[in-house]
Amino acid sequence: MFSLKKILFLTSFLFEFTFAEDIEKLYDSDYHIYKTEIDSTEIYERMILQEQSNASTTVGQILLGFGIPLTIGGGIAIYKTATFDDDEQFNTAAFGIPLAIIGVPMILYGIYDIAKSTSHAQKYKELKKRYFYYKYKKQKQTAQIFIIPLISIHSQAGLGMLLKF
Repeated sequence: MFSLKKILFLTSFLFEFTFAEDIEKLYDSDYHIYKTEIDSTEIYERMILQEQSNASTTVGQILLGFGIPLTIGGGIAIYKTATFDDDEQFNTAAFGIPLAIIGVPMILYGIYDIAKSTSHAQKYKELKKRYFYYKYKKQKQTAQIFIIPLISIHSQAGLGMLLKF
């Protein structure tokens, strides 16, 4: 019914359609290639925007702002339960232990988020510096040709060409 050649042909056909590149990206309406060189400015701008969005420490600060009071309150309630003899020890422990259990992971993740955000901020500054140097280098690599009329002292005239790098 199906031979090995037909199965290989169908799988390669499906594979080509799955991973085929869009023709509209490379060609214009007359099928002329219009994008042959890659400009890294777009890549740098996308990377800078991504690192800038990841460099915010507000989530870590909010977590620390809520986690520290919860942990302190839970620790005080647990300490009060362990040291004082009163009838409310069970209620105090039932209130304090969940506060401490909720607060400690909030503090740990807040510290992790702040450390991660500072590393993203450093990478953001490095990318901005590289992008600046790339743009400066790209501007310096352009060559300009000027054609100007020349008149010499020895009664000669003509055209001169200046090349500016």
